[in-house]
Amino acid sequence: MKFFKYILILVLFLSCSRMFAKQVTSYVDFCPKPPYETAGTFSRGLQSVSGMNFVARNVAEATLKKEISKFVQGDIKVKAGSFSATDAKKGKFRYFTLHGQNLKAFDIFVSELNLKTICDFIHLDLTSTPVKLLEPMVIEFNAKITKEDLNNIIKTTKYRKHFMQLKFKDKETQLLELSNPRITTEDNKFNFLVNAKLPFIRSFILAAHADLEIIDNRIVFNNLIIGTGSVKINISPLKYFINLINPLEFALGIIEDKGCMLNLKTVKIENGTIILDGVAFLKKS
Repeated sequence: MKFFKYILILVLFLSCSRMFAKQVTSYVDFCPKPPYETAGTFSRGLQSVSGMNFVARNVAEATLKKEISKFVQGDIKVKAGSFSATDAKKGKFRYFTLHGQNLKAFDIFVSELNLKTICDFIHLDLTSTPVKLLEPMVIEFNAKITKEDLNNIIKTTKYRKHFMQLKFKDKETQLLELSNPRITTEDNKFNFLVNAKLPFIRSFILAAHADLEIIDNRIVFNNLIIGTGSVKINISPLKYFINLINPLEFALGIIEDKGCMLNLKTVKIENGTIILDGVAFLKKS
């Protein structure tokens, strides 16, 4: 019974997380409001005809890619839509998109990432290091995460530290010891395997198999089954406990620590790849 007391505490802890992001549901109220301070119609037309827009946009895209590459490793392509060359030099844009493959940033690994701003006005300080947001920004994202990405995440020092901090004790007695986590996505299921040990019982492999779904802006487990072969137990009531060592939630927590609010839309496993869609809200710097 004492073991389940600790589980209850952990569930309460999870329910208090990511509350502010849940309240941000409309990008319309979050985006900058018109009118926007941009070059006039005549000036825009003149700069477009002269080719200045094209040059300025390419310079801005190169600048953004350079700044992003300072903290993101991988293949990155950035596109920007400008109002005019004058505006682009001032860091003012209609939109920008990013396509990335085999990315690593802040101990997060993603095989493919697509971003697109959905506000009508983007204003950046391209002269600052790092680049600052002079207006709030809203970004739609689509991420594709493989089992290799997830296993790379759980090998990082930061995740291992997080994992090792999960102590389930009753005074001096270790109620549950967990070690060597690993993940597969066979049969389009999220399969989490970890070595486990209970008092007076030899070590065994704890295998959890589940679907993924989004509830209250969190990626949680659905139809959670513990066991292998013919011995399987449905422990869905404990899915929040298992979620504590979920590397997907761990990765999203890192992103939020960087000041980014997230609204998750859909998550699914397709052909062994986790596909996550959502919206990110970034306050101005």
